[in-house]
Amino acid sequence: MKIGKHVTRTIAFLLVLAFAVFIVQGPFGIDRVRSYRNAKGFFIQPRDSLDGVFIGASNVHAFWQAAFGWHDRGIAIYNLSFDSLPITAVQYLVEEARKTQPNALYLICLNTFKRQTTATDVSRIHGVVDYMPLSVNKLRYIHYVADRSSLGLLERLEFYLPIIRFHSRWDELESWAFGSGMNRYMNAMTTSAFSNESVDITDDYAVYDTRAEAPEDVVGQFEALLDYLDREHVNALFVKVPQAESKSRQGRMNALEDLLKARGYPCLDMLSAIDEIGIDTRHDFYNKAHTNVYGSLKICHYMMDYLEEHYSFADKRGQAAFADWDIAAEAYDRLVDGWILPFDRERAPWTPLKASGQKATVVDGADGPSVRLTWKASAGAEGYVVYRKNSGKNNGRWILAATVGADDLSYVDRDVTYGGQYKYCVAPFADLEGVRAYGDYQIKGASVRITREEAPVATDESSTGGDED
Repeated sequence: MKIGKHVTRTIAFLLVLAFAVFIVQGPFGIDRVRSYRNAKGFFIQPRDSLDGVFIGASNVHAFWQAAFGWHDRGIAIYNLSFDSLPITAVQYLVEEARKTQPNALYLICLNTFKRQTTATDVSRIHGVVDYMPLSVNKLRYIHYVADRSSLGLLERLEFYLPIIRFHSRWDELESWAFGSGMNRYMNAMTTSAFSNESVDITDDYAVYDTRAEAPEDVVGQFEALLDYLDREHVNALFVKVPQAESKSRQGRMNALEDLLKARGYPCLDMLSAIDEIGIDTRHDFYNKAHTNVYGSLKICHYMMDYLEEHYSFADKRGQAAFADWDIAAEAYDRLVDGWILPFDRERAPWTPLKASGQKATVVDGADGPSVRLTWKASAGAEGYVVYRKNSGKNNGRWILAATVGADDLSYVDRDVTYGGQYKYCVAPFADLEGVRAYGDYQIKGASVRITREEAPVATDESSTGGDED
């Protein structure tokens, strides 16, 4: 009897210990909030509820916003993407996702396979496995990459128990590490670079139709993935996203595209379709590899048009089972309306007019304050639209303040008050076959803060640039 109690207590202790270890895996994984949220948010989706699953690296975070697709078309395509995703993980992610979404369309980013070698460092492996749910499939992947990299026992153990590597993170843990994972916008991008930055990559962006032999190991990984898709009858669409890629990397992607098409799989090539998409390489990226909100919006519309033409997805907006998607899309829509000008949302025609430099100055007169906005002429412009945003009203959305002629290079805003914070943005326009088409504009605009106690503060936030995402 005593032996039985001892065994029972031992088993209970081991179960409690295992549960405790399982609980701390999320907080003590690698510190990548986007990967954490995308993984956790995906695995709480109801079974067989998604139209599509988009698998790739950090570029997928920037290019496809689930909230856009839902808001405009009512399609539920979720990102299961990880920063610096190693190609060895792609098939395992598809297998893991199909446990709960067996009938979804699997969109696979072909750019993920552009690297010259599949050699994977430890941090990239952690970036995938730390936030995958515990399963036989996860253990299979850990065993596979550990064998490939000839890792020792301790290095292997840290993938099963990442707390071994990240136990010192106590003093840097943030609230996201203990949450359910998904943010309120269905994990759509909200970073400052995505929403505020713009960098001109025109000199770096080129499209090559050449073919280059991919490394044997890459081809082996790619063919194994196609074999799995064949064997399991997975509905898959490969996607090439627009980035400033080198000739050699594009050559390898082109060769892999030939291979997958020969196997009967479609490929949506957006890298060479930027003119059709409407992508402006001077304006729509925040670095060479990632679009900002302007480019992302264009790509999402282009993809949605393609998906509507080639697949049959029902519009599920308003259905009780998708109430969370309705709420997330509405919230993200309000947020985005504070970033972009309304004609971008409406997909108005674009014309290659240069941005007008702009400066806002506060004037403190007898009748109260006003803001004088001035800008430089844009050659070829037939007029300008002036938008303003008040941080205290209209939920921070851009509101049309004035439309002026080509010779008007200033605007005075008298509808301002002390204590207010205002932002202004000027965009040139011209007639394009009877339709107003808009040119480039400075994404940050010009901001002012009006105070009584101190001299009026005016700032010109028309700088450009971007940080690597």
